[in-house]
Amino acid sequence: MSDNKSLYSIISSSLVNGELPVDFSLPAIQNGKEPKWADGAQDGVLVSHWGRNDSISDEDQDLMQRAVAAASEGNFDLADELFGELGKHVRAINIYSKLQKYVVLNIRSLDEEMIFRYAARAISESADRETVKFGLCLLQLNDEDNDPDVKDVIRTLALCDEFTLFVIFMIRDWPEGNDEVFRLAQKVHGWGRIHAVIWLDADSEEIKRWLLLEGVHNSIMYAYSAGECWAKSDAISVLRKGPTREEFTGIRDIIDGLCDEGPCKGLSEIEGKEEIILLFLKAARDFDLDYRDYMVINFIKDFFEDEEHPNPDIVFICNRMLSSDECRAAVKEGVLAGHFISFAPALGINYQDEILNKMRDSFLENYSIGKYLIHNPEYRDAAVDLYREKLPLEDLKNAEWRSPDRMACETALSYVVGELYNYPYVGLDLIETALQTDSMWAKVNALNVLGIWANKEGKPLSEILPETNALILKLSETELVDAVKKKMIGTVRINSDQS
Repeated sequence: MSDNKSLYSIISSSLVNGELPVDFSLPAIQNGKEPKWADGAQDGVLVSHWGRNDSISDEDQDLMQRAVAAASEGNFDLADELFGELGKHVRAINIYSKLQKYVVLNIRSLDEEMIFRYAARAISESADRETVKFGLCLLQLNDEDNDPDVKDVIRTLALCDEFTLFVIFMIRDWPEGNDEVFRLAQKVHGWGRIHAVIWLDADSEEIKRWLLLEGVHNSIMYAYSAGECWAKSDAISVLRKGPTREEFTGIRDIIDGLCDEGPCKGLSEIEGKEEIILLFLKAARDFDLDYRDYMVINFIKDFFEDEEHPNPDIVFICNRMLSSDECRAAVKEGVLAGHFISFAPALGINYQDEILNKMRDSFLENYSIGKYLIHNPEYRDAAVDLYREKLPLEDLKNAEWRSPDRMACETALSYVVGELYNYPYVGLDLIETALQTDSMWAKVNALNVLGIWANKEGKPLSEILPETNALILKLSETELVDAVKKKMIGTVRINSDQS
């Protein structure tokens, strides 16, 4: 077993009132190859968008079989090594069923009790993410429900978004398993909540009400849970009888997610969507609306203005509500809170000074609203100067710099760099800093922007920015992420070829 601290001990020692803090994250993978993912994000995106692929090479099949054999023989250190190596080649989420099927088909030649002991050890002592997941896979084949200590470890791991889905596969088969999933759903807030909502059966009024009021509230995107929450909460019945303000707000947030069809299909897949929206707009008349309500009404308008599902009647009602004095007042309030800013210009609301002051007061919480200043020629320089002032540019170039704000600063830098695509030479120092950070996304954004600048100028990067071009070539020599390395070289070559 590795000398590194186990992931279970990291999670259990980080709990506050039975939950993990909102900013909790497992230690980053230190292999120089993996980009940074939020806990659970890589598996979540794979399951939600790419689909699980259980294909496995002959070499990895052999590796999996040897790992199981080592566990069965009680050679736990070797099993750790082999499962750790397997996890570098294939993700546990992809071969979950394949691993279980192999064990089941060969159980007569394996020591089932020893495999259980190894799996229980792996989930509590391993410092490797995929090895913990493989352990959870193996435990599902055993009657772990009879071991309260193992169950406590499983419940603790479930509180981390990286492992929630794997634990749900297990606990839903426990006695009162759906109640276990429900308790878990209330304690996780990222990808874990998304998975829990998907697997949760709405078999009680308590669960239905939670899905109506809270289920969609995850820290990733409402869209991932909106369809499940709509169907399972019986929200349409609540609308038909007339919602309370609390219920209206819950339905509003679900509709917010349904209107966002970027990550997955939403409102377009809902049967009777026109009736639903008309009921929602009718219910809105019974309440004093705030800027969040008007934001969703604006999303509804955009949705039904689209040529794929046009409805001029709904658009007319939305426009009438959005042109009211009450809406203008609410939007002004929203702008001061850092929200609804993109809609403010259509209402003739000036917002630039408020945004600038808000960013000055709390930069890392509000850096993303800076785009509304960057794309305004009168405020662009002031906005870029503010990013220079607030971001520790020299520290971000230093891989040894340790700060709890490092990831937030890298994200803010990546964000502002991505907004500079249309303004050649503006913020070049920010772009060069992004190229020298540890953030893959910051580097990619910087390279994309430099390529766009060169295209706009109609000249190679080596001609318009020779020092930056030289910097990219130098950085490419030591870049560890293959995809970024290729993009660095490709960006320089593409722009050079254009000459």
